[in-house]
Amino acid sequence: MQVSVVIPTYNSAAFVERALLSVVSQTEGLSHEILLVDDCSDDREALSRLVQRYEAVRLIEKPARSNAAVSRNRGLEESRGAFVFFLDSDDALAPGALKRRMAMHRDSGASVIFGNYLARLADASRLSASRLPAYRGGDMRHYLFVERGDVRSSTLSLCKAFWQGTRFDDATRKHQDWVFAIRAFHQGERLLFDPQPTAVMDVTRQGRMSSSANLDASRYVVKRYLCQDHHRNAFSRRQWLSSLSRRDLTACRFQVEIFTPGNWRERRDLALFRLASHPVLIGAASALLTLALRLRRLGSRSGAMQR
Repeated sequence: MQVSVVIPTYNSAAFVERALLSVVSQTEGLSHEILLVDDCSDDREALSRLVQRYEAVRLIEKPARSNAAVSRNRGLEESRGAFVFFLDSDDALAPGALKRRMAMHRDSGASVIFGNYLARLADASRLSASRLPAYRGGDMRHYLFVERGDVRSSTLSLCKAFWQGTRFDDATRKHQDWVFAIRAFHQGERLLFDPQPTAVMDVTRQGRMSSSANLDASRYVVKRYLCQDHHRNAFSRRQWLSSLSRRDLTACRFQVEIFTPGNWRERRDLALFRLASHPVLIGAASALLTLALRLRRLGSRSGAMQR
């Protein structure tokens, strides 16, 4: 078999068909399978009825609730394809992605490929292209947190002929794709960046993890994978900005807690983080950040139009 597409599901029956159709529409001439790995959903009966309409779709029912990392690993274990793609249930493959990626793996010898994507915005009618910095080798933590790169699971593909065995960390409940990329680097995978969008991602659907569980999940990633101060500080900077934009005081305080200054610039940054994370000031700081980001986007669009 040529291609396996692994889709973790949890209460996804109402919208996962869009993901299925995006795969089926580009499988002409390809032997393929689509593995839905269900995490003890409440809508499993509806999901089963949906699966019956597609010959190449197989439903794998997990015996106990866990997380999407476990689901992806289960799908990987049961996959029969020479190439494996991962796709979240609320995302879709970009047209032509399967055959284009298969060719990239063959031509480059890359075992794992990730890259850009199209983000579906709130009004559902507009798509925004990610413009990630290209990964050019080196420690994946530097790419993710210093260069402000990104790895999304729906852009991941692997070629079993070259694959060194990297799996998702079953214990991660957050940042699962980042952790996979870090593990792939340490496993010696040949990693390649794809500048073309591979997936259309729904960035509006929010997770339902509680605040305390969210922080516990982040603490695990920091303790297990970010042992060096400069990696941890770069992670803290990136996540603090995201937390500030949401006015999440608890998350902002966590980012301050893990930041370890080693020079005067980092001490200055820490003082700024603490000040902006104060309960009285966080609203104003968040508004200023939102305004600055909007002006930056406008400036980028203006520059692109002039070019």
